[in-house]
Amino acid sequence: VLFAPMAYVDVTSSWGFRSRWQRMHVAAAGMIAEFHIASLCAFWWLNTDSPVVAQFLFTVIFMASLTTVLFNANPLMRFDGYYLLADLVNIPNLASNGFQYLKGVVSRWFLGAPQREVGWQGTKGFIVRVYGVLAFFWRIVVCAGLLISASLLFHGAGVMLAGMGVLTWVCLPVGGAIRTWAQHANRNPLLVLRFLFSFGLLVGLGVFVWDVLPWPGARQAHGIIEYAPLSVVRAEVAGFVEEVCVEDRQTVAKGDLLLRLRNDDLETEFRELEIAIQQSEVKRRKHLNEEEIASAQVEQENRTALQKRLSELQKQRERLLVRAPQAGRVMARELPLLPETYLKEGDPILEIGDPENKELQIAISQPDIETYRSRLSQSVPIRLRIGTTIQGNLIKLDPRATQTCPHPALCAPVGGPLAVRSEQEEGQENEHQLVEPHLKGTVQLDARASTELEAGLIGGIALRDENDTFGRVAYRRVKQWLRDRRDLFEAEEER
Repeated sequence: VLFAPMAYVDVTSSWGFRSRWQRMHVAAAGMIAEFHIASLCAFWWLNTDSPVVAQFLFTVIFMASLTTVLFNANPLMRFDGYYLLADLVNIPNLASNGFQYLKGVVSRWFLGAPQREVGWQGTKGFIVRVYGVLAFFWRIVVCAGLLISASLLFHGAGVMLAGMGVLTWVCLPVGGAIRTWAQHANRNPLLVLRFLFSFGLLVGLGVFVWDVLPWPGARQAHGIIEYAPLSVVRAEVAGFVEEVCVEDRQTVAKGDLLLRLRNDDLETEFRELEIAIQQSEVKRRKHLNEEEIASAQVEQENRTALQKRLSELQKQRERLLVRAPQAGRVMARELPLLPETYLKEGDPILEIGDPENKELQIAISQPDIETYRSRLSQSVPIRLRIGTTIQGNLIKLDPRATQTCPHPALCAPVGGPLAVRSEQEEGQENEHQLVEPHLKGTVQLDARASTELEAGLIGGIALRDENDTFGRVAYRRVKQWLRDRRDLFEAEEER
């Protein structure tokens, strides 16, 4: 289907070996050689500095190891792994016997034909039956994967290749089965009723799996505990840190002094303005004494402007004393390093949060939003990584999805549960964006849980949806997987 070249070695002569162990060594020789190549490339990859060579070696390692295990060593496909298994269990034509068994089961159910014996008894008969079923389902998975891959080739033109594959692998076998059934039905009309009954059972099983059989899993949303609210204290005026008046994790009241800043330029300008105001007052009085009313009025306006500027500087001087905007706990591990450090206006200094008011900020996947919206303003279970389960109240759901991660600790590169990708714009730091847009939600914790649990703990919510069945969940996940593969393929083509 993919028209991909593949290496082939004719080892038919190995069947002349009397010992099955010798035949197994021949079958495994290719895989052993590939594993040796992968190991050599792994050592080379560890010691190369060239990114191009490293990428090439990584591809070779992947193809010669994981791909070999999935395909060549897979006994469900008629490659090296199959012949190893057939010789190991000493069952010639294992695949053919398994297929004949499966074909006999279908004929018995739909055509009423007598069940064919597999030709093997005991353990070997069991192996043939199990192999036939597993190989059939694996063939479906492989064919579906090949058809999907083919449909993505050549900017969408690969759909024609996929169509040819469907015609060859699906339509023709189904057509042959229908013709066979029609021939049997002409000879025995009762087969029509048997077929309808069996087909009805099959359809009923499908409906049961799709619409009735409940899915045991739940819809998860990961999150992190944070203070509510969390106040970020910033420098309102630029200056050097002269004194740090608090410590990390210290409890403070609203208005308590946190830091004392020093700005010599501000102090100098303030003193100069005080002198300028005094000089302006002297000039104004002089003009009044000399009855120069117009000049006195001009000087009065100048003095008013200077006083206004002095008032602004006084407010800036007061902001050199950084005070707590709220009561709570101070969080800043780098406080001991701040003395004599220059802070620009707007630079963050520390954070203050109320230990008795915390909330869980969660990221909800878009397909799960309706499940969580139905539980809005209700109590939900929260499972923390430390193994504790608590209750919280889901109080808020943002209306729009975003690719911004709620907290850096939730990103996968630092051990978090959310998949992200790195994006770096010119002149900016590298930022992590969520692979899929998520909606942000807020779960309020009670006072007891807020006091006992520390901010920064990672947890999550798992809600079950009554509409989730095996069929619907499988369909949704396959659909999402196909969308991800398409997006990945399109991204690779753009590169």
